[in-house]
Amino acid sequence: MGDFNATLRDHERQGGSTSTNRRGDNAFRECFSECRLLDIGFQGTPFTWKRGAVCERLDRCLASYDWRLAFPETNLIHLSPLKSDHCPILLEFDCRRHVRRDRRPFRFQAAWLTHAGLKDVVRAQWAQGMDWNSRIAHLTQSLQDWNRNVFGNIFYEKRRLLRRLNGIARKLTHEVNPFLEDLQCRLWKDYETILTREELLWFQKSRCKWIKYGDKNTKLFHGTTIARRRRNHVTMLQNEDGVWVTDKGELEHMVTRYYKELFTESCECAPFSLSGNFPLVDEQSCQSLGDPIDDGEILRAVRRMDGYKAPGSDGLQAIFYQTQWDVVGASICSLIHGFESNPTTISCVNDTLITLIPKVENVEMLKHMRPISLCNVSYKILSKILATRLRNVMGKLVGPNQCSFVPNRQMRQGDPISPYIFVLCMERLFHLIEIAVNHQLWKPIRISRGGPKIAHLAFADDLLLFAEASVDQVEIIQTCLDLFCSSSGQKVSQDKTRIHFSKNVSWRVREEISNKFGFLRTDNLGKYLGVPIHHRRVNRVLFKGVVEKVNQRLSSWKAKTLSFAGRVTLTQSVLSALPSYLMQSVYLPRQVCDELDKHYRRFLWDDKENKHRLHAVSWEVISKPRLEGGLNIRSTRHMNSLFMMKNCWEFITQPDKLWVKVLNAKYKCGTARIPRVTAKKSASNVWRGMCSVWSMVSQNIIWRIGDGNHVRFWLDHWVPNIPCLADRATQPIPLVEKYKVVADYITDQGDWRMHDINHFLPMEVCAIIEGLVPPSIGEDDDAIAWIDSPTGEFNMRSAYSMLRGNGDNHTHQVYRDIARWQAPERLRMFLWRVAQDSLVTNSFRLYRGLTECAICPLCHAGLETAMHILRDCHLVTRVWNVLLQGHLIPEFFRYASACDWILANLSYGCHSEPNWGILFAVAVDAFWYWRNKVVFGEIEGDISQLVFQIKGRTNEIIRVGFGGRPRGISHAAIQQRTIRWYPPPRDSCKLNCDGAVSYGIASCGGVARDHNGNFIMAFSCKLGNCSVVQAELWAIFYGIKLLRERSWSGAICVETDSAVAVKLLKEGCIRTHDSYSLVNKIVHIVGDDHEVSCSHIFREANQVADLLAKHGRSLQNRIVIFSDPPSWIHFALLADLSAVAFFRGF
Repeated sequence: MGDFNATLRDHERQGGSTSTNRRGDNAFRECFSECRLLDIGFQGTPFTWKRGAVCERLDRCLASYDWRLAFPETNLIHLSPLKSDHCPILLEFDCRRHVRRDRRPFRFQAAWLTHAGLKDVVRAQWAQGMDWNSRIAHLTQSLQDWNRNVFGNIFYEKRRLLRRLNGIARKLTHEVNPFLEDLQCRLWKDYETILTREELLWFQKSRCKWIKYGDKNTKLFHGTTIARRRRNHVTMLQNEDGVWVTDKGELEHMVTRYYKELFTESCECAPFSLSGNFPLVDEQSCQSLGDPIDDGEILRAVRRMDGYKAPGSDGLQAIFYQTQWDVVGASICSLIHGFESNPTTISCVNDTLITLIPKVENVEMLKHMRPISLCNVSYKILSKILATRLRNVMGKLVGPNQCSFVPNRQMRQGDPISPYIFVLCMERLFHLIEIAVNHQLWKPIRISRGGPKIAHLAFADDLLLFAEASVDQVEIIQTCLDLFCSSSGQKVSQDKTRIHFSKNVSWRVREEISNKFGFLRTDNLGKYLGVPIHHRRVNRVLFKGVVEKVNQRLSSWKAKTLSFAGRVTLTQSVLSALPSYLMQSVYLPRQVCDELDKHYRRFLWDDKENKHRLHAVSWEVISKPRLEGGLNIRSTRHMNSLFMMKNCWEFITQPDKLWVKVLNAKYKCGTARIPRVTAKKSASNVWRGMCSVWSMVSQNIIWRIGDGNHVRFWLDHWVPNIPCLADRATQPIPLVEKYKVVADYITDQGDWRMHDINHFLPMEVCAIIEGLVPPSIGEDDDAIAWIDSPTGEFNMRSAYSMLRGNGDNHTHQVYRDIARWQAPERLRMFLWRVAQDSLVTNSFRLYRGLTECAICPLCHAGLETAMHILRDCHLVTRVWNVLLQGHLIPEFFRYASACDWILANLSYGCHSEPNWGILFAVAVDAFWYWRNKVVFGEIEGDISQLVFQIKGRTNEIIRVGFGGRPRGISHAAIQQRTIRWYPPPRDSCKLNCDGAVSYGIASCGGVARDHNGNFIMAFSCKLGNCSVVQAELWAIFYGIKLLRERSWSGAICVETDSAVAVKLLKEGCIRTHDSYSLVNKIVHIVGDDHEVSCSHIFREANQVADLLAKHGRSLQNRIVIFSDPPSWIHFALLADLSAVAFFRGF
């Protein structure tokens, strides 16, 4: 504590040169990070030293993490300066000693959910026959009594259990006692439960949304809670006269008076001068807004809520309703239906708590705080339902210049319905502006000649207004604002509003306009929505704040309190939240990207500037996807290019967006469906970024054929895997053919003109074309799609894979299993490190030149490799023999590779227990933890107690919902299912369809049978080259078509073993999907016939269709129709007719 003569953050200096004393600042910051210190913050003026125009915060109090936990209520105050140029600083202890406990509201504790008796308490105390508020009051009082008398104090219980476990451990070191061993096992289970409750308690208080509980991050949650409390605790504020108020009563009075004045209407609002102007909404959308609310809609709204969001005045978070729905669900539904029938009754749940959230790091006055209303969940359910309905029509009601809370424009934020109402209110201002522009009163700007006129841009209540710099425009703008404010009750913020002029506006005009408006003038607009507004060339200095913010989020004290899994999760959270938001619209300099990556690497391995730690896995491996053996922490350069590719994709596919129109006009990109993008010398930052990746985007564009009138057959990319058919031609293409469109190669019957195509292309290319759906008149227009996505939409994963090169197809299967395994992240990360051979064993250190001896420090009998310390060390082997209990012990010890060993244990190759994978992972993690404790002298080398710890932790992990086998891994113990074919109902036929793909050739087949199982017809078809799903859809199309040609008048029950095909037919697909045309053909052939149904079956009940589909590969003609069953399907038909059942997987 004292004068450090340096600053920690750039914003702690005001005035003077930014490079002054930079070397001293850097040294201080490195020391701060290396020592893992925390700045405990302050109250009062932001600077502690002033000389002339230069102000800095040089005096501060730094503390270690443990000291901060020991003294959580300390507070630093900047006092008024006396004769010195430094402010005195005062460190107060126990600054919250005057908090009134009786004013603390009830809060539902998530840790209660871990107690088996909670459900019984809720069921018993959820009294019937009371009104809602009485019922809530009765329940909360009962929960408080139950917490005090039954659940108990978590911290006291933890200390009690530790004392008993330590006593038993000491006793067992001197004698063998089966009773104490059994008691120890039970106590370890209780202790793991208490640890889970403690972690959940601090997780709930910390409001950490980037990490889940369950990985023993209690220390981080505790520290984050202390830091959050300090930020939210205000002991002094400046009043309107600039005087610091410290008395608690005066502070409460000042805050209450300030917000009463702020939210009290000064006069009645005048009627708005306009009516209408909103676009008309279709009748179906209007009806959906007013439809009655059903119970399913209520339940979906509850489930979509964040369970741990701050509660309202009743203290019940959404997690309470989500977990106790079977008890309280009926009452909630009844309450919502009551609001629906009598809206005035909503007042019973509409009480809110108003909390003040700091908008800046250190609050000086009330305008630095944002009031937030905390609504009851019972109210938010109705609000969320209405917001969900309103969201579907917002895009139709809100203009393109406003992008907040509108689907497909920006991320939704805030309260469910209030933002939508506010946005619709702001839209009335923009109606005024549009009328003024249309009547040529308001003179908007153009970014380029021929570009769209821009008069305003908006995001919620943040506005950018554009107009000609003239005094006449001041009156027009002021009139529009005054009319809107008088009608809405809104006010223009004088403190926040600034005027910016272009360079060619004279000084006299600037002064005149500024004086008339009464707003301050600025030459730098700073940031808008967190993104710097560029007034000059983009360089690394402009984004220094981003790097500093990332470094602040990845604090060294967090690295100390987090496990490796926690550091990975926090790194991914920071990467996806801070720079990713910026990179959507800014092409960052390479130096900034590299510096951000350096911070990620340092935090991940707990590295320091002057004391480097070992990076056990290379950054190249870490940046790979998890299925390829990495951690999916993406390179910042690649991420920035990825967002530029996404911008390019929107530039192609969404030409009606305002920013697309602006760039299209400015850079003369033409009117073609695929714009002409070229680099310019004086281009904007975002355009340079888009140009840098344009070639990669254009190479991954493919046309989805509709009517075929806009795609050139020989020159455009419309055939999968063939960018240009002309390049594959076996002979020169005549000029008269070269520029024909796809529709020119279709016969009058709607089939491909293969006799014309075969003349120019090789057989394998013709096979691909035959597998595509021919265009037809009346189809939709041809559409542009992303080549590496079945849906045709831009896919971030495939684009990132393309940026970093081809994926690793030789990755060991263990990484895929670890990525899909349902277990706590800490265990998954540890197994990943074992598989990567990155544990810092003595053998590893010897290889890196960090030691001269690789002998195991525990048994002193072999080289300490990962496999030795986790399995082969005779001390560890004793524990494995106890845990395995004689099951497949030779199999367990036979694997030489760590990857094979982990894979066998996750896939039950070494044990038949359903939860063996969890027990195995807990054990290897415990062995490594125990080894480190022994090596560093923190515990003795007795491993006998480890068995109880492993079993206790395993039981707790299973109890909270983990366990079982990894997805996609078969297990012999799974209960076998029998499957058979069933005939259809009377007077209907069943059409079984199947598709097959082998050696690049696709085929399909199907069989139709009546309600007695009698054969109607069958077919086999050779398709050419297409996907399996498309082959399945072709089978359905041909099957229905052939039955229609046979004049079948009864119902048709279609069965296929492709769940994807069934989903596409039932739910439809977007225009750019690679199966859209085929799905459309099936829909057209079915028409309005409601007697055609489609369902999924397992392949064991689809064997006849499977034989017919495989037969199609050997055909010479495209399709063969069987009026009588061929001999090679007789046995399969007989098995179905005889109701023969097959095991799943037969």
